[in-house]
Amino acid sequence: MKKTKKSVKTSKKPTLKKKVKVSIEEPKTVAFKNSKSEYIPQSAIVVQKVETDATLDKKESVVLLKSDSVSFLHKIFYLLCIFVAIQILLWVYLVQNANNSLHQNYRFAMQNLNSCLKKNRKSQKEFDKFKEQIETACPEPQDRHEVINPAEYVPYEKGGSAVIEGSFCVKLTDNTEKCFEKTQVFINPVTSYSDEWYHRGWAGREALKQADPRAIKMNKSVLTEKDGKFKFEGLAAGSYYVGAVACIPKNAKDDDCVLSRFATKVTLKNRTKATLKRVFP
Repeated sequence: MKKTKKSVKTSKKPTLKKKVKVSIEEPKTVAFKNSKSEYIPQSAIVVQKVETDATLDKKESVVLLKSDSVSFLHKIFYLLCIFVAIQILLWVYLVQNANNSLHQNYRFAMQNLNSCLKKNRKSQKEFDKFKEQIETACPEPQDRHEVINPAEYVPYEKGGSAVIEGSFCVKLTDNTEKCFEKTQVFINPVTSYSDEWYHRGWAGREALKQADPRAIKMNKSVLTEKDGKFKFEGLAAGSYYVGAVACIPKNAKDDDCVLSRFATKVTLKNRTKATLKRVFP
């Protein structure tokens, strides 16, 4: 009976507690039978942590890059804003200068316009007076007594090298001299037909009917220069009537003037000087 007791003692199997202890001591090789997932060792967990740290570093570097790029874009934006502001200030300055120049040109144009209007009013008054004087000085045209003789004009047709020159200046009542600029001076060959025109019409008070076109064709005219000088060139030798018309004031400061006729008779071969004198009124 004693022997049977000993065998029972020796044949005892290990309990569950020991198995659990063994599985805890050696976790690398033992796995739970009833579970589908395997045991994750500590080293694997460390690697995973390292990998997550690396990804964090990468994320931080990406964030740093993004912040740097954003700051760079901000700088570019500020520079563009400064450039646009400078351009706006420059355009405002140019527009102000342009407006100032436009205002100056406008004032200058208005001044010229006002002065021009004043001159036109003054010239209109002079024209009206001139017209009145013509209407009163020129009565009904009269018939001519002389008939044109074309043979008398033949010596003047070819022309020549003779020259008539002079200056159209008039002495006023205040002893000042007025010279007429851009005033028409004409010459008319002396013939029996032009003698009647001169004595009855130009120097007299009669108004004659229009002259014959053949006589008018032989007349020549020039405009005076600044100092009243005039010159006729390429003339044939002979005798000519030299005449002009101007509105003569009483003195240099007087705006009123009297329409007057001026003339003289010259005879020349080469060159002569003509001094115009008032013949009417």
